[in-house]
Amino acid sequence: LVVAVVVGAAAVRAQRTKDHADAENREIAAVLGAPDARTVTAPVRPAGKGTVVVSRSLGRAVIVMSGLPRLSSARTYELWFMGPRPPRPVGTMRPPADGSPRPVLAAGLGDARQIGLTVEPAAGSARPTTSPIFTVTLS
Repeated sequence: LVVAVVVGAAAVRAQRTKDHADAENREIAAVLGAPDARTVTAPVRPAGKGTVVVSRSLGRAVIVMSGLPRLSSARTYELWFMGPRPPRPVGTMRPPADGSPRPVLAAGLGDARQIGLTVEPAAGSARPTTSPIFTVTLS
């Protein structure tokens, strides 16, 4: 009985994870396929490359970073929407252990004119504490 409960709980958890990943993939595909989707690529300092696909009509962006150097456990990368208002955090990210780039779906684009990436404390920051190592101007 205990084994059945454990296996059942694991199956439910796996299904929820799959459902979440499927929903996120559909949202990413919507941005990539939007009629107004625009792609911008720029280098990341000191190494790497970032690509942003933005859809103003959906108010979302898909961001992919590759080649980012590993950071100590005390630091993380943080994405920002930047524009006429103070920078707004989009979320934090760490390079995957296998090195493969993973897309980040960012909602709430609003009036942002740029997307930037900074190095921040591991928990992230409410405002950037370092200069951006990557910025792209959004059309």
